[in-house]
Amino acid sequence: MKKGFTLIELLAVIVILAVILVIAVPKVVNVIKTVKQSTLDSDAALISKQLELYKESEGLDVATLEQSDLDTYGFKTDKYDGFKAEVINNKVVVTLIKDDLIGSNYAGSKIYGVTFSNSSTGTRTDSAVGATYSGTTAITSSFDTEEIYSEMIEETDSYGNQFIKIPKFYIKKTKSTGNVWTYQISKTKVDSDYYLPACFVDEATNTILPYILVGKYNANLNGTKLESKTGTVPLVSQNISYFRTAARANGAGYQLLDIHTWDAIQTLFYVEFATLDSQSIMAGYTASTNTVKLNNGTADSISKTGSPTNNTNGLYAMKYRGIENLWGNIWQFVDGINIQNNIAYVSKDASAYASNIFSGAYKKVGYTNKNANGLVSEMGYDYDNPYVNLPISVTGTAIYGDYYYQASDSRIARVGGDWYYSCYAGVSSWYLYSYSGYANSSVGSRLLKTPL
Repeated sequence: MKKGFTLIELLAVIVILAVILVIAVPKVVNVIKTVKQSTLDSDAALISKQLELYKESEGLDVATLEQSDLDTYGFKTDKYDGFKAEVINNKVVVTLIKDDLIGSNYAGSKIYGVTFSNSSTGTRTDSAVGATYSGTTAITSSFDTEEIYSEMIEETDSYGNQFIKIPKFYIKKTKSTGNVWTYQISKTKVDSDYYLPACFVDEATNTILPYILVGKYNANLNGTKLESKTGTVPLVSQNISYFRTAARANGAGYQLLDIHTWDAIQTLFYVEFATLDSQSIMAGYTASTNTVKLNNGTADSISKTGSPTNNTNGLYAMKYRGIENLWGNIWQFVDGINIQNNIAYVSKDASAYASNIFSGAYKKVGYTNKNANGLVSEMGYDYDNPYVNLPISVTGTAIYGDYYYQASDSRIARVGGDWYYSCYAGVSSWYLYSYSGYANSSVGSRLLKTPL
């Protein structure tokens, strides 16, 4: 007589199948993603070869091409979500967008990297090996003449606003067991794990942008518009919605400092100085004896990086690559990120930036931020959202040297710290404590502009 399965045996089979699914499904998804990425890269290479022929035979200026022009050269216009062609090192480079993937045909640029093994001090890798820096006020660096960094120059818009141009570049981050981080950057997409920060993509139109303009100064107000000008008084005591509206009042392409631009700047700093403790390089205006914020332009004597008179005593504004008071002086609201019960939600679409949104354009990040305040010892990492690294540990060695504030419920983000408490300031300092209506005399913003 045949016996059926017992309830316990059926449950065991279900559990085994569930375990197999948990293990197998992510692997299958990653395989599919890898195949799609490879196909997109191959398409970029094929289009590049065709455009290279026209460039050589007919003098085609590939930089003027739009996606609708692909039909002319034998490719389907509607196959991709975004397209850009440019010439880098005398080679036609094509970048394609399809769904959430970005493909490219070129891997000829240098790679600059650094690895941090559960330590504030990193080991330089790739083309960054041997790089140095020096200076007690103005800082000179081996990177002053290197790709990406040497292209960070000042630009002024039609309103007279002063910006620092950051060229399009790609980032690769890996995190291994033991809190080991590796950061790598390159002008081109070297492999499928390199991502293009969303500040270089107009998500509303899938247009790939050649650069982002970052306000040289803390934002001030002129009438109803945010500005970035020397000799002005930084605007404070307004909530993030007010700042967002005043930034957009300048017209198309203007916005507040966002999570993706902060990711790009933060990574540039880590790689250049091989440290996670930014105030070990420049304290910024953060000394406990400071009593009021600085006006814009007090670091104008520094052309690139450093502080007037002294980098370490906390009495002077700092400047990184031309951007004044990146940390210290006043906190800066960060757009494109909302926090709900210690979980971050991030949007890539600047046109959709709004507070207290946790759906639609705002996607959930796959880890939970630490629910306690303190000096940061470890940041979180989500492979699908590598551009969002928020504190997950404040115990043990304070590797980042920066303080973290948080609270449950719906919150917004600000970065950088202010004028009077040094450990609350730095490029890794996160304040995820404020409600969207919060306004304070020590909190302001920074203006961005995209080339739309």
